[in-house]
Amino acid sequence: MPLYQGRKLLLNAAADAFVNNAVLLSNVAPRYAPPGRHLLSATVLGVPDLSDEELFARAHADLGLMFAGDRTALNALESYRPLRLYRIAYAQFSQPPGIHPTLPANRSGRPGLCFAAEFTEASSINAAMISGEKCAEMIMGN
Repeated sequence: MPLYQGRKLLLNAAADAFVNNAVLLSNVAPRYAPPGRHLLSATVLGVPDLSDEELFARAHADLGLMFAGDRTALNALESYRPLRLYRIAYAQFSQPPGIHPTLPANRSGRPGLCFAAEFTEASSINAAMISGEKCAEMIMGN
């Protein structure tokens, strides 16, 4: 049974969150899982110094906290098993509170050179696109 209904990204608002976000991919693209099965992707920020088994157990426990009080979701979660783990050390740069005003501008200070990259805005694909649009506007003289 699915952990939840609908196409949505779950954000963990707990101050001590281990899982940052999760998405039931099979709700978005049913063919990502065999019929009657579901595929859940959960993201943990950083690279915790835990074994794969410890990381899976801690993430599973944190997902349980995210669904506390929802018996249907908790029952579904109990049937979910880990399939794969990817440790991506540099997927995003650190973004502690207050970092955004300290990021470099698109203008490099060298004539004809500008930065079009996420590091000028925030660590995301959307920020990279915004940065690219800003550089294009600079180049076009707008």
